[in-house]
Amino acid sequence: MGVVYGIRRVRVPFTSNLLIALITGAGTLVAMIAGRTIGHLMSLHIANLFGSAILIGLGGLIVFQELQAVSESEALPRLEINSAVPEGRLTNRVLTILKNPLSADRDFSRHIDLKEALLLGLALSLNNLVNGVAAGIAGMGPILITILVVIFSVLTLWSGMSVGYRFGSRLLGNYAGMVSGLLLIFIGIYQIFL
Repeated sequence: MGVVYGIRRVRVPFTSNLLIALITGAGTLVAMIAGRTIGHLMSLHIANLFGSAILIGLGGLIVFQELQAVSESEALPRLEINSAVPEGRLTNRVLTILKNPLSADRDFSRHIDLKEALLLGLALSLNNLVNGVAAGIAGMGPILITILVVIFSVLTLWSGMSVGYRFGSRLLGNYAGMVSGLLLIFIGIYQIFL
């Protein structure tokens, strides 16, 4: 997302970036607590296997979707989506942002203000919900993971914008999804065996 914003010269000030990170972190914490609660209903070994399997499955799904998107983009001309987030139900607005991160900039100002950051943070926390539940079931520590999510959210959005702005490379943005999918698979396998 940061690379896309950098390429399009959309500014996300530190306060907006921090708000996005805090909302994403809060969503992760709630999801992990729910996951731990679910995990306590089963044996530790089964909970670890179940949570790890979900992480591996999500990672595989992300990799598959990335490969499918690459093949579709080669077959069809690329369409630019510049539509604003539709008015109406919050869920519709959040889902639109998940599909098209540029739509978070509702007023086309090339600047993500706090109100737009709130919607963006909700979209990212929704995107992170299943990962949080799976990590909680697998027995990962919710406080440490939440702190890491907040820190890495700020850093990755900022560094992605810097890379996108300086190099304008769509190639890095295309690999970001693939890397995140492979990382989830690795974490799932790590949780099973270690």
